[in-house]
Amino acid sequence: MNKDIEYIAYTDQYRSSLLALLGHIWTDLSIDEIDKKFAWRYENNYCLRENTTFIAVKDGIVIGFRGFAAVNYFFNGLRRTVLIPCDAIVDPGYRREGVFSALTEMSLRTLSEKYDQLGLSVYLNLSSNEKSTPGNIKIGWRVFSPKCYYTKICLGNILSLIKHHNREENCGTYGNKEYCITIDTAIDLSILRQIKHYVKYPITRDRSDEYYQCRYVDSLGKFLFAVLKEQGRPSAYLILEKVNTAHYSILDYAANSQHALYKAFKLASRSLKIIVYRLFIVGGADEEIKSLMRNGFFKESSFVARLRRKKKYPALMKDVRLIEGDGKINNIELMNPTNWRLLKGDSH
Repeated sequence: MNKDIEYIAYTDQYRSSLLALLGHIWTDLSIDEIDKKFAWRYENNYCLRENTTFIAVKDGIVIGFRGFAAVNYFFNGLRRTVLIPCDAIVDPGYRREGVFSALTEMSLRTLSEKYDQLGLSVYLNLSSNEKSTPGNIKIGWRVFSPKCYYTKICLGNILSLIKHHNREENCGTYGNKEYCITIDTAIDLSILRQIKHYVKYPITRDRSDEYYQCRYVDSLGKFLFAVLKEQGRPSAYLILEKVNTAHYSILDYAANSQHALYKAFKLASRSLKIIVYRLFIVGGADEEIKSLMRNGFFKESSFVARLRRKKKYPALMKDVRLIEGDGKINNIELMNPTNWRLLKGDSH
């Protein structure tokens, strides 16, 4: 190990150097945009007013970074913070020198010591890949669940796409008095509070106004919010991200009933002329998965993944404590995927 390298919690005196290093992974962003994204993901995260970013420094220059985003979850009503490993990089000139391993070891040890003080729970890695998975498993991460993709093809919109291939999506309200859907780029927090998902889970993500403000309003991303109303009352919502003219990714959704979810998918696809919905999900109760199937979604096979040249790696989990407990919080089995419903919006 290089003794000239210092491993420390990030402080603002290293900001310009860190932003330059992050430019190696956020290549499509300007320095100003990198600054805003870093602040949004780590510094302005309401879930945890504590530093969860760590750096390796040599001669005053940041040569390594490891960051964890905080998300609050409720375990049968008990709030604990889950840490999502988000960004990790070592300067190309210092790779294969043990920098990443030493930085990871220091960051995990530091956070473990603050487990009770900060109300932490587990690390949940939803972005595992061929480079990180083998190394993470060696240091104690456990395979939690497959990462599954579900696709819905809206065949009725194909002809419309051919006729209007350059169209832009239009915000507005569509439908009738019984069922109508409103599409908007702005989120109405008061409406989301009224919608309770019909499949119940012992582990649920925080759904406070602060969460939606932080995750979607303050984010650099561009999203569409679709809210279904039944006879004037909110009954389902979809948070969508446009991939291309015909393809939309579902970041989050909830519905008061299976039928409301069906109507939301149907009316949103008609309004936006969506041909392909794509949904990322980890875990999910049997009722949830069966409901998706009844709504016309099919699970992407390994063969399709190979055609897309994207090998699937499972989601990983690890207790924040270096000496693991009994695998439960508030008597809930953490490693049981059906106790969770994790969507793309949870990956930060």
